[in-house]
Amino acid sequence: MEFWRLYRLLRQRAWLLALVLVASASGVVIRHLTQRGTYQASAILYPSPNAISFGAGQGTTTGGVVGAPRPRTTAEILGDMAAIIMSRTVLDYVNESRGLRLTPRMYSQLVNVRQKRDTDLLEITALGTTPQAAADLANAVAEQFQAHYKVLCSTAATNTREVLEGEVESARRRLDQAQRALVTFLKDTGFESVDLIQAASAVNTGQGTPDVLLRDAERRVRSAAAQLAEIERQLAATPEEIDTGQSQERNPVKDTLKQQLTDAQAKLDQELQLRGARHPSVQKLQAQVEQLRQQYEQEPEFVGSVKERERSTERQNLLLERTRVSAELRGAQAELPYLREQASKYASSSRVLPEQVEAYKRLQRDIDLAQAEYDRGFQALYEARRAETIARNQGTVEILERAVASDDAVRASLGRSMALGLMGGLVMTIILVQLIEYLDNRVKTPEDVERLVGLPVIATIPLTAAETRESSRRGQEPGTAGN
Repeated sequence: MEFWRLYRLLRQRAWLLALVLVASASGVVIRHLTQRGTYQASAILYPSPNAISFGAGQGTTTGGVVGAPRPRTTAEILGDMAAIIMSRTVLDYVNESRGLRLTPRMYSQLVNVRQKRDTDLLEITALGTTPQAAADLANAVAEQFQAHYKVLCSTAATNTREVLEGEVESARRRLDQAQRALVTFLKDTGFESVDLIQAASAVNTGQGTPDVLLRDAERRVRSAAAQLAEIERQLAATPEEIDTGQSQERNPVKDTLKQQLTDAQAKLDQELQLRGARHPSVQKLQAQVEQLRQQYEQEPEFVGSVKERERSTERQNLLLERTRVSAELRGAQAELPYLREQASKYASSSRVLPEQVEAYKRLQRDIDLAQAEYDRGFQALYEARRAETIARNQGTVEILERAVASDDAVRASLGRSMALGLMGGLVMTIILVQLIEYLDNRVKTPEDVERLVGLPVIATIPLTAAETRESSRRGQEPGTAGN
């Protein structure tokens, strides 16, 4: 078998194996002792949250609708940063700033970038022949990457902002066009406002015409007036509370009125912005707010004992009911002039056709869609401008820790080098033994004799012990004759 044959050859030439192994081990030791030390230094980069949020994706446009790309993970963003650090562009900046002549291959051998475990930090490790050279290289790479990445982010943010500005402008033009279309529709149909069309739409949906709404408002006025008269009668029959000086507690009715007043005021502000001061619903809300404010000012801050508090609660409930009914009455009364005007216009004008109602709904839907698109685009543009400002003024990557020269040299492990050297010596010995065996043309075995003379071997004469030792010394197989 080949393995045992190789084993016998190595045993026969053990001196060669020992010589090669000793030479390999000696070479490893000498190289380890004479090798100049290699030094390393590391700089730590901190990608700020602005860099992560910026890298996660800026607004893009697709078919005229403002959108956003697929969100990217922090690991992907840090991977891109590491690739930029190892790029030819950063290498050129480093060579130019430090006066170096590093090639891409040398740069990849001297500089390494990795993400520190369980953090969002990047560590740049550089090797050098001196401690200061390693620190200078690591700091140069960190500084040049910081400046280059700031330019990249600023340029990308500027491009995104310009694209979004164009999209927002297009959305604004579409909104203006939709609004002009509605104005043109009102002029063509002879309507002064959309109120009459909305009333006609209410008719189509079963909500009633302006004259029906007017009669409903008049009915609500009469009902509220009757309820208010009944409440006033009950209040007159309810005794006033008497303060006996006993334990005082905060009046819960006053707190309730305060909350109602706050909610009503907020709703009034919203309606004022949407409809204007002349709208019936706004005037109704104003009456409610005023009534609530008066009732809140009239309420005592504290109430007396438990028994008095029960009597006071009954009266306060009546007062609250009076406030509510009074607000309804004032609101309904405020609606009457407006509804009378609309009912008069509706009665004197031609009836709105269903086709006009549908056309109005279509125009209003176009306006709503254009407004929503414009709002989304404006918000995306705001974020893009903010990202551009941050990229230009603040930067997106900070050098958290600069590299410092260290006198600790980085050397290869002697044990590892020794193991590699011995393994290489063994392989070299095997190759040499095989080569010697191939070049050796001496007759050593009966097979060699048969191959040489072309006749079969009839018998062999064993060697004596002395001849066997001599044969082994000369490298022949035991039990065979010599030349």
